[in-house]
Amino acid sequence: MPTINNSIGNIGNLNMSMNKNFKQEELKRKITIDHLDDSKIIGIIDTLAPQTFGNTTVVFAQSHTDGSLVMKGTEVDLVLVPRKKINFGVFKGAHLGLAEKSIVELLGLMNDEEFKGVMTKYEEFKQVTDDDKLVLDEALARHQLSFTFDNSQVDQSVDAFVKTLVNAKPFYEVG
Repeated sequence: MPTINNSIGNIGNLNMSMNKNFKQEELKRKITIDHLDDSKIIGIIDTLAPQTFGNTTVVFAQSHTDGSLVMKGTEVDLVLVPRKKINFGVFKGAHLGLAEKSIVELLGLMNDEEFKGVMTKYEEFKQVTDDDKLVLDEALARHQLSFTFDNSQVDQSVDAFVKTLVNAKPFYEVG
């Protein structure tokens, strides 16, 4: 359960939508910010409803390079977007079959343990072993997904499919 540790700067960490077992009473007990009126914060928390994965927002773009260090007090612009609004087509070189699908539509596939196991090993399809290609095919079948693959067309190649899913991985990470 995320907490706020006596610092208004950490209020962005208050994301109860990621916790399916969110308990408002537990959260109320953990908030201890000296310069805020507890009764007002509790009132805000009482109005919040648990969110689904698709409704939760993720940082879609930012004004500084991801992972770069910035000086304290530096202004950072963030673009937050609900996951359900992010289509795979936003990624350069996206596979044509994925382009109009949202991140949420492939949630089952992306959370499939066998599929994730293969996807974490590779950046490009040409690296995927024959055994792992079979695992990918079985995962697509398990989730009743079908895509057209034509390696003579860059936007329909298996490599484009794998690269698109690799690019989308950060949008599936929770926490």
